[in-house]
Parts: sequence; C-alpha cells; structure tokens
Amino acid sequence: MDVRKHVAWQGNFESWIQDPLHVRPIAHAIWDPHFGQPAVEAFTRGGAAGPVNIAYSGVYQWWYTIGLRTNEDLYTGALFLLFLSTLSLIAGWLHLQPKWKPSLSWFKNAESRLNHHLSGLFGVSSLAWTGHLVHVAIPASRGEYVRWNNFLDVLPYPQGLGPLLTGQWNLYAKNPDSSNHLFGTSQGAGTAILTLLGGFHPQTQSLWLTDTTQHHLAIAFIFLIAGHKYRTNFGIGHSIKDLLEAHTPPRGRLGRGYKGLYDTINNLLHFQLGLALASLGVITSLVAQHMYSLPPYAFIAQDFTTQAALYTHHQYIAGFIMTGAFAPGAIFSLGIRIRNRMRIMYWQEC
Repeated sequence: MDVRKHVAWQGNFESWIQDPLHVRPIAHAIWDPHFGQPAVEAFTRGGAAGPVNIAYSGVYQWWYTIGLRTNEDLYTGALFLLFLSTLSLIAGWLHLQPKWKPSLSWFKNAESRLNHHLSGLFGVSSLAWTGHLVHVAIPASRGEYVRWNNFLDVLPYPQGLGPLLTGQWNLYAKNPDSSNHLFGTSQGAGTAILTLLGGFHPQTQSLWLTDTTQHHLAIAFIFLIAGHKYRTNFGIGHSIKDLLEAHTPPRGRLGRGYKGLYDTINNLLHFQLGLALASLGVITSLVAQHMYSLPPYAFIAQDFTTQAALYTHHQYIAGFIMTGAFAPGAIFSLGIRIRNRMRIMYWQEC
C-alpha cells in the first residue's frame, strides 16, 4: 500500500511504461538537507528534477504486467489495500474480545481449518486472480484499458462464455499472441486467454501472460476440489487420523507406522510452528529460484540489478525462516525425549 502511494506521488510510473527498457524506475525522492551539490547531481536520475532512489523491487514490472497504467490506478489500489488492512485490524481486535474469542476446540479442528485454507484461501483467491488476469491484465497487454466503467462492456474473449457453456474449452486457447506481439499494444495480439505455449514472450522475455492465467486457473481448480477432501462437521470426506493410522508397515516389523502422529501434530504447537516455518522457508527459496529462471513479469528479465536483488532478498528470508524452524523443532524433540524418559522412570518405580 505504502509503495503504491509513494510511487504515484514521487515516482515516474507513467513515464516508465512508455519505455520500460531505458527509463529508470524511481522509488521515491530523497529529501536530505545534508546533500551537497555533488550528491544531488549523483542521485538525480531517471529524468527526475532532484535526487531520487531507483526502484529495484520489481513493483514497476509487476504493476505493468497486471494491467495498471496510470498513477490513478496506483492510488486506487493503495486505498483498496488500506480498506482491507482496516478490516483485518478490526477483525483481529474483535477476536481478542472474550465474547468473540475462538475456543480451543476451534483450533483443534484440523480438518475444517485445512478445508477452509485449501478451498477458501488458495482456491478462491487463485480463481479471483485468474479473473483479474483475464478481464484486466490480458486486455491491457493488448492495448485495451479495462476498468469498472467499461468492465461489463468489454468481452475478454470474442465469444464470451459460449465455449465454456458448450464444452468447447479448447477455443479459449485458439489464436494466441504472435511472436512479434508488442506488449501493451494491439500489434501482433491474439484473442486467446488460456494457453500452454511454453517459453517466453520474445519482447518482454517473461512468461506468456495467457500461460500464467492457465496456471492460476488450474491451481484454483485443484485447491477448490482439495478443499472438500477432509471430513468436517457434516461427516463427509476423509479423516486425517484414520488415513495416517491405516498406513502401517507389513506385519508390523517397522514399528507402529503413523499411529499417534495426528495427535502429536495437532496437540503440540512447537511441532506445528517448526513444520510451518520449515515449509515456508523452502517455498520462499523456491520463489527466489523461479523468479529469475521463469520470470513472470514483463521486462523484469532485462533488469539485472532487480533480478539479483529479488533473488538475494528471498534467499535471505528463506534462510531466516528455515533457521527459525530449528528452535521449535528442538524444543519439540527435547520435550518428547523428556516425556518418554519420565514414562520409563515411572514404570521402573512401579
């Protein structure tokens, strides 16, 4: 939110989108009374009238890819995010009140929580992002400006929902953008919205936007289905505990298998924290690798400083998070060891 406001206020987004390869993106102005004339001249870049910091965060390329084109778009987005953050703060405060405080059993209901996160969080959000890419980002990449005032008038695909309703889904992949397509214009543009072309856009050297849309739609479909897999209050679906305890080694020669694992994870917060941090750390490291090997945003592959900065940024975060996983993991392991030792001592005394 704050980045959008500062770029719209002090940046050069509208100038940058006219020539992304040669105009330096400005993060914000430098207002420092200690700057002498040499420093002012050294930091006056990107066509600015005074000293500025150049943006190496990749937000310019991201905004351009998802269809933002004006400072007004940035301000509108900042206000929308401010509204969402206000709702989150109110919800957080509300759930701290005794009347609305969730019970312990609510946190222990792993299946319902997992279904909610799989379907409601990942599934619905991926589907919503697919809708944004189809209705706003792809038309913008083809030179068409779609906003709320013309949202219902501009069809993202010439035949609209016809192929979806008639089962001819393959039509959405017909007539993709050509290899000489100029991003942000209608030159060389096609009409496809869901493709699996592979490779990169020749001009932007990023993934094809229609391929990205197909990816997010597939993710949404998978997670919406997965969100109905586990058993909740309705008694439909699988029980994680039953699944784990059913997987026992042949003839019991390798121990009890996964018996007791569900209760161990569900009841010990240190185990949950260590598992979550370890998973998030690995995912963040994968993001760092994929952002340069499969650049998703237009023209970000040609900005080598931004590529290096994003890789370093995400690998640092991954390292911190994975390091943080060791502490609760060690506490969990030590707690289990002490508990087992106390049980042995108890039975020896008996």
